[in-house]
Amino acid sequence: MVAIPEKTKTYLKYEELIKRMERVFAKIAMNQFIVGDPFMNIAEKIYVDGSQFLEFITKHGGQGLAKNAVDTAILAFGIAQAMGLADFTIGTLLLGALLHDVGMFCIPQSIFTSKDLVKAEQRYILAHPIHGYNVIVKELRYHGQVGLIALEHHECWNGTGYPQGLSDTAITLESRIVAIGAAFTAMTTPRVYRAALTGHQAMNQLLDGMNTQFDPHILQAFVSFMGIYPLGSLVRLNTGAIARIIEQTAVPLKPRIRILTDTYGEPCSEEAERDLTEASHLFITGEVAEKDTVEDGAFI
Repeated sequence: MVAIPEKTKTYLKYEELIKRMERVFAKIAMNQFIVGDPFMNIAEKIYVDGSQFLEFITKHGGQGLAKNAVDTAILAFGIAQAMGLADFTIGTLLLGALLHDVGMFCIPQSIFTSKDLVKAEQRYILAHPIHGYNVIVKELRYHGQVGLIALEHHECWNGTGYPQGLSDTAITLESRIVAIGAAFTAMTTPRVYRAALTGHQAMNQLLDGMNTQFDPHILQAFVSFMGIYPLGSLVRLNTGAIARIIEQTAVPLKPRIRILTDTYGEPCSEEAERDLTEASHLFITGEVAEKDTVEDGAFI
């Protein structure tokens, strides 16, 4: 186990967004009145700072609908930027990403602690996109385009998804984007029936779904900014040091990194960043799972 201290103002801003989502989702779960438009406020924060939050997606430190919603929106924003989408489309996309799983609040919560779902319980899960659309459009009063993202985010490129079995471009662009962000977030989040995948493992699974589950062009845009070793991943260098990937470069296996420990696993006293394209003596030898680190202070 390696202790890695990391506490930044940017992370605290990211953490606050999750806490805000938790508070709003708690009100939805209890059918309480929501004042103002907190989802729009959170979407605006992601629009301004979303690119800075990308490296936190794969970090250990929480699960639940609020974190998944924020992470999915951040990833969707990254894809939108990579694709050069218009601001109006990005606004719809961010709201839909934040609310894509709101239909889960219409499902008995006991189902989420079950390791073996029976057919009746599976039907509840399969209905959550429909519930989500109704909550977004009829209760929260958002435009139907926002609701469609919740309705369609489990549709597949080859038509094997649910609830409508749509395929190809019959699925809205925003829904196809959120599908990739939601899948990556889900795979890197621990469940009662499995451990979280590492960012690298999740990326490989996404690539396995190219042309079947996911729109290949959108997936390529996702890989272009997240990388094969995704932003936020912990990696081991050839020196034995551990680093976190903070920015991709034009060379897929030579990202920009923040070195966290020295060769002996001792935390670095000062932040050290390196661009591996400019450091020929350094290279990545493999990934380090977050579970193999321990918390030091308030952050991991």
